[in-house]
Amino acid sequence: MAPNPAPTREDGSREDAHDVPPEAVAPLIRGITVLRRLTEADGACSLSALERSCALARSTVDRVTATLARMGYVRLEHRDVLVAPRLAELGNAYLAALRLPGLLDAHADALADELDESVSLAVPDRDGIRFIHQATRRRAMSLSFRIGDLLPAERTAPGPLFATEWDAEDWARWRARRA
Repeated sequence: MAPNPAPTREDGSREDAHDVPPEAVAPLIRGITVLRRLTEADGACSLSALERSCALARSTVDRVTATLARMGYVRLEHRDVLVAPRLAELGNAYLAALRLPGLLDAHADALADELDESVSLAVPDRDGIRFIHQATRRRAMSLSFRIGDLLPAERTAPGPLFATEWDAEDWARWRARRA
């Protein structure tokens, strides 16, 4: 796989990664920080609580949340910020960028046809798993999930396999969630 070429300047010369000003990335980092804090707060938080937890100025929190609202990733209700369903597309963009579904879905479909059994593809996500493809077969009872759903590792077939790669921090997070 070839490395990504460095961006070019207007005069056609290449830009070194050290030439990129930090302010070019800072707005993205602030937006991700706000989304992480909202996630940690179970999807809803007041603007003032976001200000404190993100260690950002109130005007910055207002600007970031207004931008996220305009993009459809959050909703602003009075003085509260709530995650919106469209936020899931960020995770799905990540899953699509993995290229695994495109590379493996035909093989999974063929295996499901050959075995006449449902076949699912999953990737690990901390102490859970996310499904990236499902080839279902008709059964009297069939479990259903949406692509991108996060499921607890202990409730899935591939979960124990993925857990063999966990470090101490992953196990601690899993134990805390289970408690």
